[in-house]
Amino acid sequence: MKVTLEADGQPGPVVLTLHPVDAGQEVPAEVTNRPGRFLAPPKLTDFWRLQPNHLRDQQLARIPVEGVIGVRLRSLAQPEVVLNRESGAWSLKRFGKQEPGNQERIQALLDGLNGTQVRAFVTDNVTANLGPTASISLSWKSNGSPRRAPACFSSDRANKE
Repeated sequence: MKVTLEADGQPGPVVLTLHPVDAGQEVPAEVTNRPGRFLAPPKLTDFWRLQPNHLRDQQLARIPVEGVIGVRLRSLAQPEVVLNRESGAWSLKRFGKQEPGNQERIQALLDGLNGTQVRAFVTDNVTANLGPTASISLSWKSNGSPRRAPACFSSDRANKE
């Protein structure tokens, strides 16, 4: 196996060559920016088992929580809820009525979304028909960006796995 790395300060790519061995054996290795041959620990053979999805970002969302000023929750089972933050305090609008929001729970919602790990990469095609439509759709608006970015979650799919 060859692993090619590019790094600032290097005149060119660095190529690490790993030679195949039986499980549990040290791995013969060579590196283009260093003369010699080396033996690396058996754990290095984990490279052979890596798949592209193993190297992908496993975090579901990267919401800039400190800059979020609005959240819209749409659900197939519940009425739409709109959350707005002004002067640091959250309020919610539901059934056309504005009222104070639960600051801790809203923060926990945003933190929870940022802390959720991807269980599987189903497809990279966002237009693919994957069956049931999302049961919850979330969009947010940040101070630095007026555009909205939707995130969809389907409880039907999650319960099947």
